[in-house]
Parts: sequence; structure tokens; C-alpha cells
Amino acid sequence: MSFCGNTGYLVSNRNKIADGLPDSYSHGVILTSGDAGATWTNVPLTGLGTGDDPALNPLALLNFGVDLQSVGCANDSVVVAFARWMEYDATVTSRYKTHSGIFKTSDKGATWKNLSGDLGSMVISTIIFGDTACYIAGNKELYKTSANSDVLTTIFANLNSSGNGYINDLHVVSDSELYVITVSHGVFKSTDGGATFAKFAG
Repeated sequence: MSFCGNTGYLVSNRNKIADGLPDSYSHGVILTSGDAGATWTNVPLTGLGTGDDPALNPLALLNFGVDLQSVGCANDSVVVAFARWMEYDATVTSRYKTHSGIFKTSDKGATWKNLSGDLGSMVISTIIFGDTACYIAGNKELYKTSANSDVLTTIFANLNSSGNGYINDLHVVSDSELYVITVSHGVFKSTDGGATFAKFAG
């Protein structure tokens, strides 16, 4: 869930419908509120992705079980969300392949753009905006983008954590100052927008 003033966005996981090979799932949902959470309306997923590539468009033919896992909003129109989904594939034992991606809308969810390409089975746990900068983090992943740009840049290597670290939370003070909290590799601070990080002792 993410709020910007009275406007909020909420995402949910997919829901298992029946056992099978593969199992059947309904899509997760995106909800929005314009009154500080008093009421919510559904944001249709019809604009989530474009084209017919199942690795890039969650709604492409053969895909199912869209799983919305995290969301962050810059204002009432600009939102970044992370989605995972499955593609039916009769050639593998499980009968599906997993895809995922980071998506951005600038029109309140009417259309979305895939910023990341296919991230496979990646886990993204948190998406936080500063003023306009957006930080996106998860398992050995830390990205930066902006409300004013569709360019996604990886900055995980700047942590100097030897490629390790599950980031389970971010605290963004401003576009330039942020704190990165990992499960077992410490807490890091940046004052230059993620270009460099300092690890807290202890």
C-alpha cells in the first residue's frame, strides 16, 4: 500500500482457485482510493503491459496468475508496481514458467510500461518515492527511477555488499537521502541518491 496525500494505491496477490497441473489462479488486483482510504475502486489490469511477448506482458496469451506484490505512488497519477505471473509451458514438469517485471503508469493505471524487462523469479519487496526519485528493492536488487523518467537503473552494486543482501525495507527521506535495511547484512545510508552508501557499524 502507498499513499500520496489522500490518494492511495493497494495491490494484492493472486488467489488459488483449484489444484491442477498447473494450478489455477485468479489475478491479483490493484485498488485506488481518493479519500484517504474511506472508499476504494478497482483499477482494471487491461493496460498492464503491451505486445504479445509472454515474458514482458502479463496479459499475453498463455499467461495466468498475475501476482501484484508491491506498489509505490509519486502522486495520484504516477505509480510504480511490481508484478509476477506464470506462463503455461507444456515442456516443463511444472507446466509453467515464472516471469516478473517492474511497471510504471503515468495515467492512474490506464496504461502501464514495463521498465525492467523480464526479471524471472525475482522478489521485489518495497517501492518508495522521495520527491520524484523512486527506489525499488528486494532480494539482491536495488533500482532507481523517477516520476519524470522511464529509465530504470540498478544501484545494488553501490552497496558494496559482495552481491549479498535481501533488502526488506527502505526509508527514503528525500530524493538524495535514503536508508537501506537488509535482513542479515546490515543497514546502509546514502546521501547522494544511491551513488554511494555507508554501512552503519554493529
